[in-house]
Amino acid sequence: KQYIDTLINVKNISDEQKASLNQILSVYYEFTNQASKALEINKQLIRSNYSYTDMSSMYFKISNNYKALNKLDSALLYAEKAEECKPDSDYYLNNLYYKNIGEISEQLKLWQISANAYRKAYLLKEKATLKALDKEIMSLEKKYDLKEAENKALQLTNRLIFTGFISLTLLILLVTSFVIFR
Repeated sequence: KQYIDTLINVKNISDEQKASLNQILSVYYEFTNQASKALEINKQLIRSNYSYTDMSSMYFKISNNYKALNKLDSALLYAEKAEECKPDSDYYLNNLYYKNIGEISEQLKLWQISANAYRKAYLLKEKATLKALDKEIMSLEKKYDLKEAENKALQLTNRLIFTGFISLTLLILLVTSFVIFR
């Protein structure tokens, strides 16, 4: 913490560097269970002139800060904002946005919202799992095809060695018989 505070107070650092340091400080506060300080920094980061490429992750962090402070209405508001501005609707970690909405709305006893969010989280998780399984199956198929090719090459090598041995034996017999009957 002391190092982060020192770095933040250094002059001549860019807005981007200051924002990065504030994000680190926010994470520090989150891990030390100081959600109100983390929330203050995260909201300050959103209000700053620095533009984030992924606002959904900032809203998600703010939602978690509010959840830690047991301010569930605000947590749900920011969780929904995070879900609305997620950059890629097919990204495999998007299920976390819906899971967050589901958990918060469940605590608020908003059953319909919770059920819909959990359903979307489940579908995205299932899609991600199937995608991972497809990759694993492809990998196994490639390994199997490679092993099969290696086995064929080994069998061919064994046949060539056997054929060479038989040919050499026949040649020796032929030469020996030629020398004897000459």
